[in-house]
Amino acid sequence: MTTITTLDVPALSPAIRHQTLIQTFEALLPGDSFIIHNDHDPRPLYYELLSKKGNILTFEYLQDGPDLCRVIVKKRTQSPDQITVADITAADYRKAEVFGKYGIDFCCGGNITLKEAAAKANITEETLLSELEAITKNTPFQLAKNFINQTADELIDYIVSTHHRYVKENIPVIEQLVTKVAKVHGAEQPELQHFEAGTLAFLKDLQLHLHKEEHILFPAILQLEKEPHDTSGRELVLSAVKVMRAEHEASGEELQAFRQLTNNYTLPESACNTYAFLFNKMKEFEADLLIHIHLENNILFPKAVQLEQQLS
Repeated sequence: MTTITTLDVPALSPAIRHQTLIQTFEALLPGDSFIIHNDHDPRPLYYELLSKKGNILTFEYLQDGPDLCRVIVKKRTQSPDQITVADITAADYRKAEVFGKYGIDFCCGGNITLKEAAAKANITEETLLSELEAITKNTPFQLAKNFINQTADELIDYIVSTHHRYVKENIPVIEQLVTKVAKVHGAEQPELQHFEAGTLAFLKDLQLHLHKEEHILFPAILQLEKEPHDTSGRELVLSAVKVMRAEHEASGEELQAFRQLTNNYTLPESACNTYAFLFNKMKEFEADLLIHIHLENNILFPKAVQLEQQLS
């Protein structure tokens, strides 16, 4: 019977923990495994290995907290099986473009395998894999966008300065456009009245969501990162992350509802330039929001939860 090595991470000196984990994995033969025994979730290591080594490992939880995490890490002997769309996008942001092209949800609904994603998109898994490989070869990987290795502080700064800024700048534009289009074309296309009401309510909720992130959750995460001995914000982080995830899921459902209502933003023959501009803007806004939610759900929030667990 083969004995699987267990790596007791808390027993290692902090200065050598990361290097030891990487070296232990690199020493595995295909098909071999080792167990990580840790006092917090080691998923950031999984994302880093995916980013640097590609899809050559599996990461299976034997115990998932709250005080102990035991994970069996196995070096693959063959191609992908259980890696999820969210994992792939977290490890390499470039691949979000391919998933977006086929309408594959890589943020709120990203916990599906490539096989499941291909079936939902009505394409073959081979086609999806081929396009993912092609974009890796043809699009340079920018270290500035290697979000996995960024601190929570760096991620928050990027999210606020890039995605929150984009949302705030474009909300007034969309509100004006959707109101005008519904007024001009609503009589002949009654569904536009529902689209207008839904969009305005969605944008109002989104503004409130950003406010809660910027004034409650993000400061609490930063406090946790900068002042680890201050325990006042720990429970707040966990509860706020749960609320934000739920609101993200609701946003994803509303975006899907808008697509159904507009037949995937298909323009009628009578559409004017303003109508076309509105639909193009909605598609652009959706694409940015999906990246925005992905960065929070799949990278920032796990980092925040990990910080809380480390300090508990």
